[in-house]
Amino acid sequence: MSHSPLTAIAILCSLLTVQLAQALPTDREQPIHIRSDRAERDDKNAITTYIGNVELDQGTLHIEADKIIINQVNGELSKIQALGKPAKLQQRPEENKAIVYARGEIIDYYAAKELLVLTRQASIEQDGTQVDSEQIEYLMAEEIVKAKGNKDQQEGDGRVHVVLPPSKKKAPAAEVTPPSDRIPDEAIPTSEPAPEAPTDTDSTDKSEQP
Repeated sequence: MSHSPLTAIAILCSLLTVQLAQALPTDREQPIHIRSDRAERDDKNAITTYIGNVELDQGTLHIEADKIIINQVNGELSKIQALGKPAKLQQRPEENKAIVYARGEIIDYYAAKELLVLTRQASIEQDGTQVDSEQIEYLMAEEIVKAKGNKDQQEGDGRVHVVLPPSKKKAPAAEVTPPSDRIPDEAIPTSEPAPEAPTDTDSTDKSEQP
C-alpha cells in the first residue's frame, strides 16, 4: 500500500526510535535515520519498505541498498532485509575492535537472534581477514562466522574462500652489550722512561776542558 510523501515522512519518524540489538552502547542510544527515493507502509503486517538508493544509519551502523524492508512485531524491530547488487553493511562491534564490512545481494538481520545472514556473492571482512562464499551467517554476539558454498552456482567455483592476513611480528629487540670490568689499554697511563745517568767518560771530558 503506497502513501503520500507526508505519510512516508510520518512513517520514517515513527521508526527513529527503533534500535538494533547488537551495536556499540552509543549506537543503541542513537536513532535510526533512513533515506530513500520512496517508502511504502503495510500497517496490517507492520512492514515498511524503502525503495531507491536507500541508506540506513544508526551510530556506526551503515547500510546501503536498492531496497530495505523493515519488519516489526508488537512495535519492536524483528527483521531488516536489504536487497542490492550488492547491498552493503558496515559496523564497529566494539570500541576497541575493527569495523566489520559485509555485503551480499541479500542481507537479512534478525534482531532477536542477533544474526546476520548474507546470501549470494556474500563477503564479510574485518581487520584484514575476509570470507567469501555463497552464504555467510554471522552470529554478532558470539562473533562466530559460518560460511556455506554452493557447487551448483553458475559463477565461480562455489567454494568458500578465506583470506588471512600475515601475523604481525614484533621487531627483535636490539642487542645490548653488558659493560666490561676490564679497563681499556688506552686508558692505562704509561710511565715515562727514566733519564740516563752520565757515564764516566762524559765526566772526564768535562774536567779536561780548559
